[in-house]
Amino acid sequence: MYVYLSKLMNALSTPLRIFIIAAIMVALHLMVILVRRISNKWMSSQVSAKLSKSRTISSLTTSALVFLIYFSALGLILSEFGVSLKAYLASAFILGLAIGFGSQGLVQDVVNGLADITLADDPRLAKQAEEKVKIISV
Repeated sequence: MYVYLSKLMNALSTPLRIFIIAAIMVALHLMVILVRRISNKWMSSQVSAKLSKSRTISSLTTSALVFLIYFSALGLILSEFGVSLKAYLASAFILGLAIGFGSQGLVQDVVNGLADITLADDPRLAKQAEEKVKIISV
């Protein structure tokens, strides 16, 4: 299947390949929007602390998925213009490390928040998670 798809993409012109990549990206993004709306409607009809926790986690997961879709699509489009995919990934990795070190406190707050959200029902597990986060951050 991959070989057939690769041969088909090589036979197409560059603008058409870029259009196909962009169309796939838009279709995936529309699917994510649809899933987000359905889950928000379902969760808004149910009022519960556990559902608000799962709404937060699903929102964070959906945002990460949308970022991954756009990041991949941009990399594929840049590779059509002759930019090396390895260079794109390497520069994104270095930029991610720089941002990660710069926002280390924010990342620690997000991890603590997720631990609080997921482990709030069991205080013993929440305390163990907080201790592990303190050990990791030191």
